[in-house]
Amino acid sequence: MKTYLFLLLPFFLLSCHSKLEIPKKKYNVVQVDLDEEWRGDSIIITLRNLIPCPVRIYARSRDAKYQYLLSDFNPFVLDGMQYKTIILQDSSLNLSDLKNNIRYTGTMGDLAAPISDMIYRLPFPKGKQYKVMQAYHGSFSHTSDFSRYAIDFDLAIGDTICAAADGVVVSEVDAYTLGANDKRLRDYANFITIFHPEVNTYTQYVHIKHAGCLVEIGDSVRVGQPIALSGDVGYVDGAHLHFNVLRPFESPKGMASMPIEFEGGIKGGDLKRNDWVVHK
Repeated sequence: MKTYLFLLLPFFLLSCHSKLEIPKKKYNVVQVDLDEEWRGDSIIITLRNLIPCPVRIYARSRDAKYQYLLSDFNPFVLDGMQYKTIILQDSSLNLSDLKNNIRYTGTMGDLAAPISDMIYRLPFPKGKQYKVMQAYHGSFSHTSDFSRYAIDFDLAIGDTICAAADGVVVSEVDAYTLGANDKRLRDYANFITIFHPEVNTYTQYVHIKHAGCLVEIGDSVRVGQPIALSGDVGYVDGAHLHFNVLRPFESPKGMASMPIEFEGGIKGGDLKRNDWVVHK
C-alpha cells in the first residue's frame, strides 16, 4: 500500500479577527514518501525523504500491544533525499491489525548531529538599515522555544530579503495572500527555510509577500543572495521580516530558536525594540 506522508510543522503563535476568511489549504514542510507492505508476519516500511535536509520520523500505534515493535523506530532519521526500510516482525501477533493503525509524525533535523557556532550576515542588502520591531523574548510572539530568539526587522512590502549564510533551500511557501493581527493565521504565513549543513542550523525568513519567493526547494544559495521579497502575510501587525535561526530540538515542534551574532559584531541579544540596524 503506497501513501504519501506530508508532515506540517506549526510555525507561529498568533491573535483573532472574526470576519477573516481563513485559508483552507495548509502547505507542508516535511515531505516523506511512505510505503507499507504486509508479508506474512512482517510489515516492511519504506520511507523516502523528499527534501534536502535530515528529517526525524516517529511511528506510534494506537494499540499498545504493538507499540514495542516501534520502540527502536523512534525517531527514524533520514538524511536529505534518502530512503530507508524498516521491517517489523512478530509471529505471535497478527500484524495485519496494524494496517491503518500506525501514526507517523515528523520534523526537520538530526538531534545527534553537532551544532556549531556561526556568524550570520544580516538578512537584507548591504547599505540598508532597518528598525527592530521585536527582539529576543518579545512579548507579542517571541515567547516559545521555537521563537524566543527571533528578530523582527521592519522591512516594507517588496523589500529584498537575503540569505544570512550559505545553505540549501529546504522549504518555501509564497501562495498565501492574507495578513492580519489574528491568531488563526498562525499556520498561514509565507516563508523560506534554509539548511546550513556545516553547522546543523536552519535560518527561517517569514511573512514573505505573495509570490515573493526568488528561490525553490533544492536550490543552493550563497550568503547575501536575494532569496525573497518581504511582505505582510500571516500573523502580523504590519509588514516586516521575521528572522529566526533554528536548531533540532526534542519538543513538539522539533526545532528551537537559538541566540546568534551577526557580522560586524552585532549580537542579537544586544538588539532592542526600535533600535536601528545598519548593514555596512
